This record gives sequence, structure tokens and C-alpha cells, in this order.
Amino acid sequence: MPIPDVLANAFERAVDLYFVHWAPDIEEPTVAAFGGRNYTITRLCDLIEIAGYSDEIPTLMLERLSKIFHLHPHGDLNAKFKNDLSYANAARCLRELIQRRKMEAR
Repeated sequence: MPIPDVLANAFERAVDLYFVHWAPDIEEPTVAAFGGRNYTITRLCDLIEIAGYSDEIPTLMLERLSKIFHLHPHGDLNAKFKNDLSYANAARCLRELIQRRKMEAR
């Protein structure tokens, strides 16, 4: 199922915010607002994963996410990501990485 442009754009922003601005010791930024609600990176990832958007992420986002997963010592996530380049899987892997980094920071 193709991802709506508004969600694809929000996910791109989430990836950029994660890569440039987010650290486990700070609150996750709000990346999108839909229907009067604000969504953090993790919550947006949940929405995309649950919806099961199967279309492949664009090349520029693929490169950014590849760097993110390569920089962290979570080889299993890197392998999961490279095995399925859909939005749903990319969102799942990014959400899991955020959760792991938060746990490690405690």
C-alpha cells in the first residue's frame, strides 16, 4: 500500500531530526501534527508500521537511514533494514533503535 505524501514527508523529517538533533537524554521532538495531535518520531514510526506501508523508501532517505543503522552497534537492525526497504520496516527499525538507545542511556 502506498504511503500518503503527508506521512512520507513526516517520516523524512523524522529521519532528519533523529540523525541531526535527537539524543537519548533529550525528549523526542514532535515531527508532525495530524488531526490536532502532535506525533513524536516513535509515534510516527508506530503509525507507519501499523499501517503496513509497503512501498520502498526513496534513495536519499535510504542513504540517511543506512548511515544511522551503520553508526550504531546494532547489526541485527542494520540487517533487518537492508532486507526490507519498505516504509513499514524502516519505521519499525528506527523505532526499535530509538527504544534501544533510550534503554542504554539509563
